[in-house]
Amino acid sequence: MQWLKQVFSGDSASTQPMVLDWETVRNQEVSWGGGRQVLVGERPLHGRPLTIDGFCENIPVSTLTQALSWYGGIHPLERSVRPQLAALLYDITHNPRAMAAYFPITKILDEAGLADFHERVTGLIASENFALRVWRVNHTLITDTAPPSLAYIVAGHIIEVLFYRLDIQARFFSQPRAFDIYLTQQAYEDDGGVAGGCYDPRTHSIKLVAKRLYEGFYDKTPGVSTMLHELGHMLDALNPTTGDMEMLRGLLPGLSDTDGALYTPEARQLFLAGRQLEIERYQRVISARASDKDIPIGHPYVFSNNYEFIAGHLEMFFRNPHYFAAMNPNLYDGFAALLRQDPRQYWAEDFAYYIRENRTVYLFNRHTITPLGLNALS
Repeated sequence: MQWLKQVFSGDSASTQPMVLDWETVRNQEVSWGGGRQVLVGERPLHGRPLTIDGFCENIPVSTLTQALSWYGGIHPLERSVRPQLAALLYDITHNPRAMAAYFPITKILDEAGLADFHERVTGLIASENFALRVWRVNHTLITDTAPPSLAYIVAGHIIEVLFYRLDIQARFFSQPRAFDIYLTQQAYEDDGGVAGGCYDPRTHSIKLVAKRLYEGFYDKTPGVSTMLHELGHMLDALNPTTGDMEMLRGLLPGLSDTDGALYTPEARQLFLAGRQLEIERYQRVISARASDKDIPIGHPYVFSNNYEFIAGHLEMFFRNPHYFAAMNPNLYDGFAALLRQDPRQYWAEDFAYYIRENRTVYLFNRHTITPLGLNALS
């Protein structure tokens, strides 16, 4: 695929543009300054059009202002969504190259692979079974006027996880799947949302505050991804043989011998062996017999039940693969065999926050650790 520059003309085309380097600024937040001044990071544009060297030219400030207003405008109660410049440039140009940094897998894809990734994302967004709804306060539906990057991030995470498992994707979207995104925390809570994101087993939908889609992407290394975690729950609830959403099992599609053609025996064997090691580590921590080098990978929260275990480790598989693989090769290889990919190939270094925070609990706050809540899997 040829990535073409998008050239704009408009009300500020005659003004000398501000020229910025794409690699330097793509992760920076675009926000409102005083007097509705548009800031890229801490740089005010002062009415100058924006040129991103090697990406796009002469984007008028008015165009950026309009795009930014899609995320809640200047109203204080709806200003919680903090998009990166990359997201706004996608909203404006529809150039998929702008979204690559949100999905590390794109680092190893050639031009044909990048084109395939984008086509699958846009195809999923256009699918009638991708039931994305975007809400403002007072339960006001604004899906048709929501920023395009929002849908791209939701769909892109799904495609990234299932990029090499088209069979699971086809089964997953054999029926409508609901994704409810809320511009504000209040709108989310008014619809029964818990914390900042959840999978709602009553409606079989993922519910997220919109800011959670962007919060992990202000640095070069992607970070927190609530969408990945909740996607783990949603995949867990899928009955792979019927396509229906049912009770959570603590397993991803393909990890049970009842999953029909999706069943991946090698992945199940490795997953169960790795899971058992984590259980043993957790039990040793509880009994104060664990060494500093033999503590669980995941936070105690993932040991509260089978469902959090699978969702939490799916997220860690895509965020700290090197540490994960070194600490528990069987569990890591189980995810790799199931999803037919190895994130170590496109992660130069792990998202250290997860590693640091999880280890801190076991090393310094053992008194807060709760009893093991996992039970046998079918």
